[in-house]
Amino acid sequence: MLANIFSIIINTVTGFFAGVLLLRFWMQAVRVRPPQQLGAFVFQLSDWLVMPLRKVLPGVGGYDWSSLMGAFLISLVASLCDDFLRGYLFLPDTLLVLWHVV
Repeated sequence: MLANIFSIIINTVTGFFAGVLLLRFWMQAVRVRPPQQLGAFVFQLSDWLVMPLRKVLPGVGGYDWSSLMGAFLISLVASLCDDFLRGYLFLPDTLLVLWHVV
């Protein structure tokens, strides 16, 4: 029961942040000019993850790949936390999956 509550909280928070990162990727790919407050909100909310990733993964071809990779990493962490809470996480298999992703 408690694992279900934590799972809902984790999925809600990570889904929100992944959505913000995907919105940032879309805004930069389409070069849309959102209202200043919405754009500032999205950029300020996602800068904590995108800026360090941008040092490793720069934008190529006019796309902000660090935002897309950030959304993927957030979703991966949410999935791993959900599996851990439900007791499905087997560490060697998880490390093998992460090794193939990286």
